[in-house]
Amino acid sequence: QLIQLNFHPQLETVLREVRYLEIKDRKDIPQAALEIYKENDTFLSYINNLNYTITSYNKIRETIAEVEYPLIEQQLQAIDHQLTDAENKLTWSTSGIGDYILRTRTMVFDLEQRLQKSKNNILEIQSIMATWSKSPLYERASARVSGTTEKQAGSGDNLLILADLDERLNKRYREIREAGERIHGLVEDNR
Repeated sequence: QLIQLNFHPQLETVLREVRYLEIKDRKDIPQAALEIYKENDTFLSYINNLNYTITSYNKIRETIAEVEYPLIEQQLQAIDHQLTDAENKLTWSTSGIGDYILRTRTMVFDLEQRLQKSKNNILEIQSIMATWSKSPLYERASARVSGTTEKQAGSGDNLLILADLDERLNKRYREIREAGERIHGLVEDNR
């Protein structure tokens, strides 16, 4: 359900041609073309806002995970309703079209930003959790002897090192607690 702009390419061509003719100070420009050209800045503003909206909306549709959809379904349906109204009822000359475009852009932008922030937070949570598995809580004596294999090391070298166990446990507990607080903050941020 990707969307695209329905601004007619011929209208874009007319606007560009009239602009060039005015630059050359031509006097034989058809009145109808001049009337359309008077709205050039307005059309450009509409087009820019719509292109931004389209890019953001399509990004949402292309990147949303199946498990994320139920979380944003209502907002997405509201946006789809807004877009359906625009497609079926509105024209470029409809009164209030500029405000309608800006409201739609704001709706899409808000959802896209919240979704992206949520995805970034999840990546950060995964990164935090990955640090927990980098170093083991307990080490064997053979792991500290560099360049030896289990066969080379004596049988007593394969025992767990318990000498600094309390210190290692306290350090790891502190690291996990601090990481848990950061994760909790990121989860709250996603609400």
